[in-house]
Amino acid sequence: LGVVFGQSAAAVEVEGRNTLQSAQLVESIRVTGPFVLSAGPTLPLSLSPGGTFTVRVEPSPSASGDLSGTLVIDDAIFPLSVDAPALPPVRFSTFGRTLRAGEEVPIGLSLGSAYPVDIEGTLALELESAEAERDPSLAWSTGGREVVFRVPAGQTAATLVGGGESIEFRAATVPGTVTVTATFSAYPWGIDITPPSAPQVEFAIEIAELPQVMFTRDSGSVGGGEQIELGVMLSEPYPEAISGTLVMSFEGKDPASGPGAWSGDGQRVQFRIGAGETAALFADGFETTQFRAPPSEGKVTVSALFSTEDGGADITPDPAPELELAVEIADLPAIQFSHAGGTVGAAEQVALGLTLAEPYPTDIVGILTLAFETRAFANDPAIQWATGGRQAVFQIVSGTTEAAFSTNGATNAFQSGTVAGEIVLTARFYSVPDGIENRPPDPEAQAGAAVEIMPDAVPELRFNVMEAAPVLQGVVLGQTGQGGFSLQVTGFATSREVDSLAFSFTGNPGSDLRTPDLRAEVAREFGTYYSGNQSSAFGSQFTATVGFTLDEGVFEDLSNVSVVAGNGSGESNSVSVSLN
Repeated sequence: LGVVFGQSAAAVEVEGRNTLQSAQLVESIRVTGPFVLSAGPTLPLSLSPGGTFTVRVEPSPSASGDLSGTLVIDDAIFPLSVDAPALPPVRFSTFGRTLRAGEEVPIGLSLGSAYPVDIEGTLALELESAEAERDPSLAWSTGGREVVFRVPAGQTAATLVGGGESIEFRAATVPGTVTVTATFSAYPWGIDITPPSAPQVEFAIEIAELPQVMFTRDSGSVGGGEQIELGVMLSEPYPEAISGTLVMSFEGKDPASGPGAWSGDGQRVQFRIGAGETAALFADGFETTQFRAPPSEGKVTVSALFSTEDGGADITPDPAPELELAVEIADLPAIQFSHAGGTVGAAEQVALGLTLAEPYPTDIVGILTLAFETRAFANDPAIQWATGGRQAVFQIVSGTTEAAFSTNGATNAFQSGTVAGEIVLTARFYSVPDGIENRPPDPEAQAGAAVEIMPDAVPELRFNVMEAAPVLQGVVLGQTGQGGFSLQVTGFATSREVDSLAFSFTGNPGSDLRTPDLRAEVAREFGTYYSGNQSSAFGSQFTATVGFTLDEGVFEDLSNVSVVAGNGSGESNSVSVSLN
């Protein structure tokens, strides 16, 4: 017995007849397997000779697995099976052909004639390639490599995702063969009705070999920080548009050194080569791009990577085309300062210049920096260059040896200040391979273009401002009145200590001064001043106001007064002022 099943499955009616000469008793009728009894006699049944009965057998709606069973009438067993008719011829909507890498291909299928029940099937993609076992780019538009379809009973066209009659797949990006295979099952029990030779359609993916790649410059050596212009060309046109990338890597002698960068920043830059063309075009349509060599010695490698623009197939040769450039930085020649350092006076202008023992191959910019190591527990803001601040910028043009400062002179001067300690001058040098181009030599403004070219030890000079007796710069007459007058004394003390102020008065002719000399002990007052915040902006400089009380008429007898200051290192110079 055979049963064709589906959403409107056929039923089988089985007729039993008593062929014996006596009545027979039917006590049991049952089925096994994926079947049910939908109609039959009431049991037990007494069947007279020649009498008949009918049972109706249908596929079970919940049947699965084994598709065969039995009809058992008492002790008699009759085999049952579920069967499906052969699948009609299958036609794909496209024939096999040659594809470009990554090409999107629509495909559908239909049957040569309608099938009596619903069909559920699967379209599967497979890739056979000598270059890759698997390529994730090969997939249906819905994702993955398998997609389900249905063919409703009584129809011929397969219905795919979204109810459409076709679906697209994206071809692989490696050369090889893509096979689309269709499998079929009768719905809903899943009887495989795929023919022994499953319907298939094959597509060949062919990728043209990339022609020889050429860079617009040869491998060789470049200077640290040098601006390098580079282009890429093919020896002959390629049939498809190409997307490419230049990748920069750097192997430096110093592990801490970083790579250079393309003009757009970063270590990668994109280019494009149009179909049928040979020259690479970079941003804004230029045939070359620029990158700056790293600011330290080592080796720069520029690798060129290629893929088809439409589909993204990797067409980079193995090994990838490379350009190698050795980054070299010339040693800085010996440095000679125009001043030997050592002891200098307080509040002195110290002129300084510098030269190289021989010319350097590129322009140089540099910075002279002043630092102060105090011995009097205070900084001195007066220590600075004549051009302002504690940094002075200079340049040395390639082919010359003498430094030129922003004053356009061969020297710059700094103020030594008025506090005891050591002024430390350090020099730093930077190569500017592309030239200073008549701009002020400012390495910070030329970040990335300047390469530090320091010797192992930073060049340094030390200038010592010694502790000494106070220095008085002047005395002026302050307020006067019937009760006396005041004096304002200005000066400095490098040790930030003043212990005494001595005043010597000279009278007018004919006058008699009973106390011409006075000495004021001022260590406490000056100690308070130098330890306070108000003095920090002035180094050790001071202005001391001293008041004098006189009897009436005495002031008119005074001609002038001289002042001398003292501390532990000795007495100062004398300054005087006329009183009348």
